[in-house]
Parts: sequence; C-alpha cells; structure tokens
Amino acid sequence: MATDARFTEGLCSVESSKGKRLTKVKKGFYRPPVSRICVPGYRWTATLLSALGEAPSVCQMSWWTTRGKHKEHGTNIIFRMLEKLHKSIGNGVLHVLDRGYANAWTIEWFTHFKQDFLVR
Repeated sequence: MATDARFTEGLCSVESSKGKRLTKVKKGFYRPPVSRICVPGYRWTATLLSALGEAPSVCQMSWWTTRGKHKEHGTNIIFRMLEKLHKSIGNGVLHVLDRGYANAWTIEWFTHFKQDFLVR
C-alpha cells in the first residue's frame, strides 16, 4: 500500500507511548530496550485551566511540527500561549509546569509577564 505524500508532509518524529508501554521488560528477559521508539506524527501542547471546586478544562491547544513548510519551534508556541493567557486572564494565576517545561526560556517569559509559576 503506497502512502500519498500529501498526507505525510510535515510529520515529525515523536516518541511512541504505545511502543514505550509494549517494550517494558517482561519476566524472563534480562536486557531492556536501549533506545526510544519514534514514529511520524505531530507534537501537541495544551494549557489546562483549573480552579477550586471546578473541573479542569482545556483552555488552549496547539498541534505543531518541526518539519515541512509549517515548521514551528516549541518555544514559540509556548510564548504565544503564555502571551494570550496573560492578555485574557492577567495576573493572579499560578502556572504549574512539568520539569520538561522548566528551562531558561520559559522562566524568562514568566518573569517578563510577571506570572507566578511552580515546577513540579
């Protein structure tokens, strides 16, 4: 079965969570897999909004790629999301970040927009 090039344009390498789950060391095997499994796909970044007594909801969501004519950098996506949040919500929000997002760029932008943040 041939794949049409229009459908694969812009796909970038993403880590397969299914591959990661299926290659866990099972009983009787002594050597775990040494490298991660990557598949073609798009990257995804989202912002969840939560308040006391309220259910969390998706506030912003963006699908992006690192290849092709629609190539984008993840740092640009995060900056635009933070800028949009700052304009719509303002201050008084605590941003909770995974360790993967705690880098120099992100911390610089949070201080630029005067936002409170917590790295978990």
